[in-house]
Amino acid sequence: MRSTIAVAACTPTRPVPVMHVHGDGDAHVPFNGGSGCGASSFAFTSVSATLDGWRSRNGCAAATDVVFTQGDGTCVGNRGCAADVILCTVRGGGHSWPGGAPKAGVSDCADAPQNTNFGTSELAWRFFQGHPRP
Repeated sequence: MRSTIAVAACTPTRPVPVMHVHGDGDAHVPFNGGSGCGASSFAFTSVSATLDGWRSRNGCAAATDVVFTQGDGTCVGNRGCAADVILCTVRGGGHSWPGGAPKAGVSDCADAPQNTNFGTSELAWRFFQGHPRP
C-alpha cells in the first residue's frame, strides 16, 4: 500500500493482511494526513488513522513489535491480529518506491528524495508469500 484509506466505510468479510510502506517525507500523500501536492491535492487520511482502522478490523492488540529494519526503513507489527498489520516507515522517504528504479522526469511538487537503502520489492514479495489468500 502506498496511500492511505480513501473510503468512508471499509468492511471486509474476512481479516485482511496489510503491509503499508510509507515515506515520512511524502509530499503527495502526507504521512500525517492533509492536502497533498500536485495531482493528489485532496485531503488524505493520516497513515496512523489508516493503520488504526486495519488494526481494529483485524482485532489487533495495541502492542507493537519491530519486525524488520533495513537502511532507513523500520517495520512494526501488532500482536494478536486475525491477520497481520505491518507498517513500514521510511525515514525521509518521498512518494517513490523505496529501493526501486529512480523516478524519471521532474516531480510536480517538492517531494522528499527516493530512498535507495530499503528493499520494498523483496519485502513485499516475502509478505505476499507468507500471506496467501485463503
